[in-house]
Amino acid sequence: MAGAERSSGYGAVQDVLHKISRYCSARVEYQFGEDTEVLDGNTIVSWIRYDAATSTIYLDREEIRQYVAGLAEKYDTYQKPREFQTSSGDWVTVTGGNYGWLLDQEAETEVLEHIIRSGASRVRTPKFAHTAAGWSHSDLGDTYVEIDLTKQQVWLYVDGVQELSAECVSGTYTDEGRKTPEGTYTIDYLESPAVLTGPDWYSPVSYWMPFNGGIGLHDASWRSSFGGDIFLYSGSHGCINLPLPAAEILYGYAYSGMPVICYYR
Repeated sequence: MAGAERSSGYGAVQDVLHKISRYCSARVEYQFGEDTEVLDGNTIVSWIRYDAATSTIYLDREEIRQYVAGLAEKYDTYQKPREFQTSSGDWVTVTGGNYGWLLDQEAETEVLEHIIRSGASRVRTPKFAHTAAGWSHSDLGDTYVEIDLTKQQVWLYVDGVQELSAECVSGTYTDEGRKTPEGTYTIDYLESPAVLTGPDWYSPVSYWMPFNGGIGLHDASWRSSFGGDIFLYSGSHGCINLPLPAAEILYGYAYSGMPVICYYR
């Protein structure tokens, strides 16, 4: 009964009815990209509780919390499998990564209860604990990097326009410790030049764009060829190796937070 409002004395009944009317006049239109969810008095009335012994009216917070949880169940995409239409035109299911929308359920429950108590009308985007670039194209928006780990190809899209298509070499497929994991991520930061190191290797590069811990996109001037089946027997330690010109183009458009989706077929 936290946050209850108490009515007593002359006009208690009228006061209670006034509060019920105020709560039910609230209207919230949630926007999730092109989708909307509308909450109004038809639902809110079922969340109102009244204690006749104390003339106390209150909102059932658990009902509000469950409503928000329902929104999260429907619209959260964080770390969930996503259907993605590739540059080849077909669809793949991509699992893994740390990308997507994640509704902050506790924070949104607080906000929603306040709106209902005030009887306000709002159009709002809920509070998110984790956000994505957009709602279109599998949450990637129109600017992102696509990596086909089977075809060994990298594409860059900027505002929906393909700005780069290049062959690459990913992590050695037959070595689980070096195989590039699929998933959806974001570029962490940019560094040029950079030096990449490991237990038994040292690699200066001109352009470094990490997106999954120590895994990232970078130029690999030590390679004379890219693409094909090189990754099956002589791949990288997990990174996406690119020809220098391709890495330079990608670096010119890249930014911290740019989505990167990589997949096997």
